[in-house]
Amino acid sequence: MATHQFPPRDKLRVPKDQANSLDFGENDHDLARHTLAWCAIEEGKVPTELLDQLLKTTRTSKGIPYQANLGWMLTQCQRSHEAINRLYKDLDDEPDSVELNLFAAISLQRAKDFRTSKMILERLVESSPRNYVAREYLAEALLNLGQWREGFREKEIARSELTPLQQDYFKDVNRMWTGQPLRGRNLVVVGNDRVSDQVQFSRFIVQLLAQEPHMVGISCSPDLVELMRSLPGVNRVDDKRFEPYDYFVPVENLPLLLGSTPAALPSAAVLRCNARKAREQAAHLRREKPLFGICWRDFETHGCSEAELSYGSRANTPGLEKLSPWLEELSDSYDLIAIQPGILPEEAQILASLGVRCPAPEVFEDYEKVAELLTCLDDLVTVDSPIAHLAGALGLHARVLLPYVSGWKWSVAKGKSQWYPDLDVYEKQSENCWDKCLSEMFADVEKPVALQAVS
Repeated sequence: MATHQFPPRDKLRVPKDQANSLDFGENDHDLARHTLAWCAIEEGKVPTELLDQLLKTTRTSKGIPYQANLGWMLTQCQRSHEAINRLYKDLDDEPDSVELNLFAAISLQRAKDFRTSKMILERLVESSPRNYVAREYLAEALLNLGQWREGFREKEIARSELTPLQQDYFKDVNRMWTGQPLRGRNLVVVGNDRVSDQVQFSRFIVQLLAQEPHMVGISCSPDLVELMRSLPGVNRVDDKRFEPYDYFVPVENLPLLLGSTPAALPSAAVLRCNARKAREQAAHLRREKPLFGICWRDFETHGCSEAELSYGSRANTPGLEKLSPWLEELSDSYDLIAIQPGILPEEAQILASLGVRCPAPEVFEDYEKVAELLTCLDDLVTVDSPIAHLAGALGLHARVLLPYVSGWKWSVAKGKSQWYPDLDVYEKQSENCWDKCLSEMFADVEKPVALQAVS
């Protein structure tokens, strides 16, 4: 989701060094606490004590931006239900406030109440059709309610950021494909900056080719070029604009144009890696026990602010430290290997203490190499990340740890994803607790009796 500047901070913020002194006069301590809390969240911290103090203060004396920002901070700290209660009380006094309604809708989505969020956002969009932030969140609500046609249409309207590659094509917007018969004309499918999306939606390219065979090319991220060449029937793959072509289409538009629904998704397993290179990779690993891969952190950060990254880190992953006791137990039966680019120094220390292997960094510069590595694994645990989507698109088995709000891109029911039936998924049971989810997942991991022969 794109980065947005939420309610005007310049009306609220004060220099942090002054806020640290809490010296704003008799009535301004809350403003100082507010500033310190916001700064802490932007730095990736959870200012629990400051937020608790702010919640005890009078609601009506600070103005709408103050109230809306407080609701946002509570939501960012995974206290969505408190944010909703607070914002609803504020809306009793200011029912027409755009900021309060928007933040109430966002908080409701973080609490899995997409229906009420949709109602609020529809009113906002009706009164202000150019409120593209509201439209983007309305699209998310609709998609999570299974109303894909309406949701994808809202996403198309709300499209606010284009990648440099997409910008090249959108200069000639009259050539954007809108579903008309191609009759042998050339079509280019244009990716975005999210590897997860490009991998997940690659199935629709195969579906498109099956319905009407024609010349199809793909423009995608450089690190996906070789892997995307494995899609059957694709004419050309490149990481830049190429000619000639008659039409282009953003990859995220394909589900809408092909009339896809959650109940009728095309097969996920459409990507392949080089079998010979995969065998060479397996031989190179020289393992004595079955190989268990772990990916504990999403690493797609395009368009995310520090606060959003911090929220995503807290909400979407339990963290390597919390996984450590289970991994230590598994290390008796498995060789552990990190399927994680950009390992941090503190993470490297934990991995070393557990004896976890770390592939060379250049492996993660090309997703075909990552795919070859994944095919060598006997088991894989991953959070919601490109690794999870790649495993699903390769038809491999994996165990996926999902956040409390896993969303429409997973569509989970009874431990299975409609998008990836071969994956076992484990959803977080509440905003703040991973314990039950982790216990269930690691209880399902089989202890191998002996290592199977590596082909």
